[in-house]
Amino acid sequence: MIIMTLAAFVLRTLSFGLGLTASPLLLFVLDPVSVVIVLVSVPVILTGILVWETRDQIDKNTIIPLGISAIIGTSFGILFVKNIESSILAIVISCVVIAMAILIISNIKVINIVSNKIIYFISIPVAALISSTGMGTPVLVAILLPKFSKINLVRGYISIYLLFVYGTAALGYLLSGLVETKHVQITALCIFPSMLGYLAGKWFSNQLKDTAMRKVIVGFIIISSSITLFKELYNILA
Repeated sequence: MIIMTLAAFVLRTLSFGLGLTASPLLLFVLDPVSVVIVLVSVPVILTGILVWETRDQIDKNTIIPLGISAIIGTSFGILFVKNIESSILAIVISCVVIAMAILIISNIKVINIVSNKIIYFISIPVAALISSTGMGTPVLVAILLPKFSKINLVRGYISIYLLFVYGTAALGYLLSGLVETKHVQITALCIFPSMLGYLAGKWFSNQLKDTAMRKVIVGFIIISSSITLFKELYNILA
């Protein structure tokens, strides 16, 4: 529960980062499938609230294309989780974290200015990553940061996208039969502490200006990804 409180704080502060924050720690106490299910179920409520808060920053013309991209990508992610062994899934999650680290450490502005059509296309594999590992949003954030001048515009874009991804993933896992009683119990236990973390993150983000927020976002991605990267390298070499 403490893990999800911290993860929710990061989610509300940055509008992403829940998976990067929680997954390395949750893997110590839960099996990989449970980690993924918790990481896509708990954020449904949080991203719903975030969408409401950022509704004025959401471009209405992007909702349907983003929704379609999210649903397509999420469907592939669910099929992946359903047909893979837990041990392999754990390795995949670790590889994704390492990939996120390399992406962010190398250069946050991987793509300077891209069209919405390209973003919609990239959103498909990102949704597959998020729904199968609980992570992947930094890829989209790395593209959107240089595209939008204001952080709230990035927050609005990401919030509606994540709501589609998490909502579709949670429903998909439920219909596919992967959700067990223990998953429902864990998710229920995490909701209240996650709300506390969300409210704390809202207060903290309101204290920061756009320039400071961008630095916090980049700093968080680099630090969290680097820690996980070193952890995975240590496990490989040990």
